[in-house]
Amino acid sequence: MDPQRPISRLIGGVLVSALMTLAAARAVDAAEGQARRVGIVYRGELDDLRLAIAHDALPLGSKVAIVTAPDGVVLCCAVVGAAYILRSGEFDPVHLDDAGKTTYALDLAGIAAEVTLGFGLADAVPEHASSGVRLDLDGNGTPEGFRTCASGEGLHMTVWYGDPLSTARLWHGYFYLGYDTEADCATQDYE
Repeated sequence: MDPQRPISRLIGGVLVSALMTLAAARAVDAAEGQARRVGIVYRGELDDLRLAIAHDALPLGSKVAIVTAPDGVVLCCAVVGAAYILRSGEFDPVHLDDAGKTTYALDLAGIAAEVTLGFGLADAVPEHASSGVRLDLDGNGTPEGFRTCASGEGLHMTVWYGDPLSTARLWHGYFYLGYDTEADCATQDYE
């Protein structure tokens, strides 16, 4: 028996394990990167349009595609304005699962549709806008699915790696409505 064989197997096993851990870490980083590109577009108390997103450095003038909620029409593109700072006593209706968020003012000058609520997608400019367009945010060939459902007093907004509820969830946000709604969410929407 060769005394070096167990050592080479051990080293090989350690290398394979390290490579698998590195690949898994890269996949998590990629997913987190995709999730940081998604936010909630909503009308503020002053009837202004805002984007709340975990991305903390959207350049002034950059474009944001909007997927309207709940109907899923893809609109291109709103223009990012300055970071919005809540006025004293102003309620913030958005909660994102990611740690921290920045809210930006949006200009809809390039969009000929009324937007009240939707998903904001930074760095995802579709070739054309319509209700039939499906966006592939991660470039893997499978369009992501967008879903909005109601719970107690607000809406859970989710993005999935494919069809909602049957694939892994990529992103989750919550928009507080301030009034009772009839709940229709599945546990996968918020857990």
